[in-house]
Amino acid sequence: MAMHNQTPPTQKTSPFLVRMKPGLKQIGPGLKQIGSRLKQIERRSLIWGISGCLLGIVIGCLGLLLVISMFMGDKEIIRVPASNGNDAIIIQVSASYLAQTIQKSMQSSGLPGDIKNVKVSFNRNNQVIVAGDNQVSILGLNITKHFTVVLQPFVQDCQIHVRVLHADLDGIPTTALVALLETQVDQQLQAMMLAMPKGFTYCASNVRADRQRLEIVYSATPT
Repeated sequence: MAMHNQTPPTQKTSPFLVRMKPGLKQIGPGLKQIGSRLKQIERRSLIWGISGCLLGIVIGCLGLLLVISMFMGDKEIIRVPASNGNDAIIIQVSASYLAQTIQKSMQSSGLPGDIKNVKVSFNRNNQVIVAGDNQVSILGLNITKHFTVVLQPFVQDCQIHVRVLHADLDGIPTTALVALLETQVDQQLQAMMLAMPKGFTYCASNVRADRQRLEIVYSATPT
């Protein structure tokens, strides 16, 4: 019986021997912790950014409401003195003519858009109620807003004037923004004195309104 030499198979060894230090085994978990911390920082930054944006919107709205309450609120009514009894001429201005005058004045006062469908009515407090539509074109789209203006006619220094007591655009107060309308309407009404007979000095002494017309009372003194 032949004897064969059984030699154990030789194991191939790599020419390079790499040994892992114990401290390097924690690199994987450490990177995960860093990544999670970065995600937490990003989430906190996003939350702070959204909170700051919302806070800015709230502060802006409060500031806008403050401006509206301070500068765009209604004005007080001016007391109109009684007539002095020296009434010489009474000019009656119809509601339709006054509506055309106010529409022209609003259009030339620098208000944006087109002023349309202006109507005028009067109340018991000698106030002129103006209602109409303001059409503005934004990016090719026509947007129409309804406006209301309350005017008080009064006499000062022998001249007829109007005062804007209230104005709103679809319920939003715009009294201060429509204040430029006062000068335009004053000029239109005061121009009526140019058509009076010559040889007299005229002085507006009173103004009153009924349901259909506005009456301006003038006294006359010969020159």
